[in-house]
Amino acid sequence: MAVRNFWVECFIDGRETPLRGGPRTKDGGMSINLFVRDRGTIKKICAIGCIAKGEKLKTNIHLADGRLIELEETER
Repeated sequence: MAVRNFWVECFIDGRETPLRGGPRTKDGGMSINLFVRDRGTIKKICAIGCIAKGEKLKTNIHLADGRLIELEETER
């Protein structure tokens, strides 16, 4: 596997292969949104943002109401 700034791997019931991948470029980032059904409507639960800034890699998780619940910063 190529070493990328960020990488996601999702295992989903009923799928034979996982969903996996990451940004192609050195400065690429990614965002992930998680949704759930709520009484027949679709509701966003959280968002995960992955941003490359210089030599820093920032990952944050926000709840649907915008509250930051986690922020991780690492070196490239």
